[in-house]
Amino acid sequence: MKQIIILFSTLFILNSCTKKLHLVSGELVHKEYLDTIKYKDKYGLISVETKINGNKKTLIFDTGADMLVLNKDTSISKSNITAKIKDSNGNVTNSGFDKINELQISGLKYTDLYATRMNFPILFNCIADGIIGNNIISHSNWKITNDCLIASSKPFQTQEKSKSINYFFYSSYRFFSNFSVNGYSFDTCLIDYGGRFEIELPMKHYDEFNRNLKIRNKITKVISSAWGVNGKSKPDTSIIVNCDIDLSGISIDNVNVTFSKKNKERRIGALLLRRFNVVYIDTKQRKIFLELPVSINKDKVVSYFSVDLGKDYFIVDGKSIEVNDKLVINIGDELKSVNGKKPNEFASYCEFLEWLQDLRKTKSIIALTKENKEIKIDSQN
Repeated sequence: MKQIIILFSTLFILNSCTKKLHLVSGELVHKEYLDTIKYKDKYGLISVETKINGNKKTLIFDTGADMLVLNKDTSISKSNITAKIKDSNGNVTNSGFDKINELQISGLKYTDLYATRMNFPILFNCIADGIIGNNIISHSNWKITNDCLIASSKPFQTQEKSKSINYFFYSSYRFFSNFSVNGYSFDTCLIDYGGRFEIELPMKHYDEFNRNLKIRNKITKVISSAWGVNGKSKPDTSIIVNCDIDLSGISIDNVNVTFSKKNKERRIGALLLRRFNVVYIDTKQRKIFLELPVSINKDKVVSYFSVDLGKDYFIVDGKSIEVNDKLVINIGDELKSVNGKKPNEFASYCEFLEWLQDLRKTKSIIALTKENKEIKIDSQN
């Protein structure tokens, strides 16, 4: 999921309204608290059960988003205030706002705040109803473990072996920091718990990055369907490399780094952040503490056969397939079936995504082309 960017002009429009919007704070009812919030893993993202004005809603914890965001289909109480919102794919739309009388996350209650309304893509609809952004996150200090979020009014005591990094706000109310990868500086990196990747960089960094690191494996052509909160952008050609890195003094093995032509931001995503034993966010000092050790990445091989769901055919979008050094399936090709499954057999796109997750774990795949040619793919590697 590409994250939301609220433009300076948007903030100006909102702050100039006669009716004050609590975009940054709202009100947190509690003064002293320590609350444990259980979460579910949804495609690598942190999914939290909440109540908004008494209605149950599933939200994603996301330091890459400015504020609380709801899908238009989950709107609660619409106001007559709108503003132009731009996502990281460059899509711009007029967005309205919902007045939130009460947001409850576990034992925490927030009052008198607003959420922006947006059309989420199909993929995100399968995961959640919206996003917990930094107008909520910045109320508290956070401890993020492998199964829960702990929110506290006081800073946490961190381990001596934790790596401390400073974060700041830049061009929007999102978390940014400066990192280096094997000595190569990447200033103003977005710390993005809403990003389903490890590291994502603009393509302009690829040559320098490639010279500094030993690449274990790579895909040189991946067509990614780049989704923004405002819709799908044009297909993007990416390069994904797998390598060992030194991230600002932290050694991390088997990191998947994505280089994208369309992406303009440098981002550290949820799949890398969640490899740390514990992550602490100290919102008063604006520091993030990464507790070692770093877990092993099980996804050591970045290449896999993958398809998207078309109306009548599957569309190959993961990698080209060669058999005996001959190209037999290319990116963009249309397939009648994969392992006996046809596109029209899915009740929903969400069901297709679940099937696709299982397909990527399969070692043997049989694809049927439009010409009724059966192709066996023996390995995903």
